[in-house]
Amino acid sequence: MQIVLVSIYLLLFIYFIKKSTFFRVENLPINWPTILFILKVASGVILGLIYTYHYTNTKTTDTWKFFNDSKILFDALPEHPADFFRMITGIGSEAPELRAYYERMDAWLNTNMLFNDNRTIIRINAFFQLFSFGYYYVHVIFMNIFSFTGLFCLFKVFNQLLSKSTKEIFILTFLFPSLMFWGSGLLKDGLLLFALGMFIYFLYETIYRGITFKKSIGLLFSLALLSLTKFYIILLMAPGLLIWWGSHKKKWKTVFSKMALAYILFFFIAFNIHYLFPEYNLSYMLYWKQANFYGFANSVDSKSLIEIPRLGYTAWSIIQHVPNAFATTFFRPFITDIHSNPLVLLSAIENIVIVLLCTLAIIFYQKPKLNDSGFFWMCLFFIFTLYVLIGLTTPVLGATVRYKIPALPFLGFVLLNLTEKRILK
Repeated sequence: MQIVLVSIYLLLFIYFIKKSTFFRVENLPINWPTILFILKVASGVILGLIYTYHYTNTKTTDTWKFFNDSKILFDALPEHPADFFRMITGIGSEAPELRAYYERMDAWLNTNMLFNDNRTIIRINAFFQLFSFGYYYVHVIFMNIFSFTGLFCLFKVFNQLLSKSTKEIFILTFLFPSLMFWGSGLLKDGLLLFALGMFIYFLYETIYRGITFKKSIGLLFSLALLSLTKFYIILLMAPGLLIWWGSHKKKWKTVFSKMALAYILFFFIAFNIHYLFPEYNLSYMLYWKQANFYGFANSVDSKSLIEIPRLGYTAWSIIQHVPNAFATTFFRPFITDIHSNPLVLLSAIENIVIVLLCTLAIIFYQKPKLNDSGFFWMCLFFIFTLYVLIGLTTPVLGATVRYKIPALPFLGFVLLNLTEKRILK
């Protein structure tokens, strides 16, 4: 029955992609979006199989934790519909009588609104249960139409700003291996890519073509979803988005200096806001995020645990490790980090390819030919700050690879801007 349902939904979404004008872009072969969607679904299925037959502990793997927790939530619907609607909407979801459901779940009570939130993905999976009849791989199909749409939104923005490299942009938006693998599974990453892509797309449309009611709804919805999925992503982008908007509206000439100043001011406020609001101490948050990561990695005997500089409680203990944090995220895993893990091998090869592309960008550098330099610098600052945050707090290489995938499409866009087109071809 699962194979039948997967086939039906796959064909329905392929038909939708083929017929929708949204997925048609000039100079892009008409079948590329369909082929890419099929590849993403295949990647999501492979991820599910790996975490079924190789990593068999469903209580420690995110994809199965979220799916199984959603079944507990959904099973309340027939006999206790009021409980179901309170849990899935969040209205009254903290009622004491609902705790019995949460204590049976593996991921619901593990939430951190600054770094991520598990409840959103569990609720969305519970909604999927209405159409999936409880089959895991149907959920994989649903998640992929979301992540595919989000990435396609990013591609359309990139293509508008660099219109003479359509095929190259498409490839570097979608086909980084870690982005294809982790962004196609039944994980928060697919939801994050959907929200991030939609938000950038609607913001671009608003900046360039003016605000409308439809765009307002799209912006608010995607911003809310992004905030509920991984709030730190929108925080890291906020200064860059503001300068991007200002540089387009005000026609600023010195965008880089304004962008740099905005980020310096942002982090100065972030590290000192605890003097006004003691509960928001960023240094403490980063310290405990790293410490908790070490604790969890040791408890599950993680095979990709590495040693990174230990953070202290002060801002200086964090700032002094910024270069090392960026380098760790950018260059690792190395080939020497593989330890018989094929997933780490793929990531190491991907890093080699990225370093090669960066080398080509240096050797065959061309001055960026941009319609909007504000967006270009926003991409660079987002990549840098996200890589630093990951390098400071994440001592597990598997998590490092996964957490940096939101930056990879932006990295592809930056490299395309800096490299002579004939070389990339």
